[in-house]
Amino acid sequence: RFEDAHTLVLDSGKQLTARHFVIATGSVVSTPPLPQLAKIGCLTSDEALTLKRLPKSLIVLGGGAIACELAQFFTRMDVKVTMVQRSPHILREFDDDAGAAIKTVFRHEGIQLLTGTTLMDAQRTDRGKSVTFEQNGRRIRVQAEEILYCLGRTPNTSRLGLENAGVKLDGARIIANERMQDRKSTR
Repeated sequence: RFEDAHTLVLDSGKQLTARHFVIATGSVVSTPPLPQLAKIGCLTSDEALTLKRLPKSLIVLGGGAIACELAQFFTRMDVKVTMVQRSPHILREFDDDAGAAIKTVFRHEGIQLLTGTTLMDAQRTDRGKSVTFEQNGRRIRVQAEEILYCLGRTPNTSRLGLENAGVKLDGARIIANERMQDRKSTR
């Protein structure tokens, strides 16, 4: 935890001092938007590649880079994949043409892609798990053996005391310049 801009106190009580620090703490899976998702249990991007057994079918919640990567990976491993994305397009943080091209590839590879959705419910069923969402005014329910939660990650900065070091935040994200330095840095 930062004591000031040049002093970091470790859990052991030891202090480290430096003129500059590199903050590279990674991220954690964001809190699910539905409490039901936490209750029934979902795979996360942290767990997806360490499975001992592949599910026969998978609902991927999300349409960002990680969700797209994992959806295609599981499809190529013969898992039936359904992607459910909140925004109207996958890869919304990228160029629209990139999202459209990936959408075409996904449909060709057999991924069922549902965009422009609002999650309503998630449940455990006799045959796995289901997600209910609204799309274009209609309630739709999809079912699979497992759900992969890829609706975002949060920077792992909450316990660092960055305010003590004068680091400016936007939520949990460090505000940085084009050199990935906090705004007060000059070099």
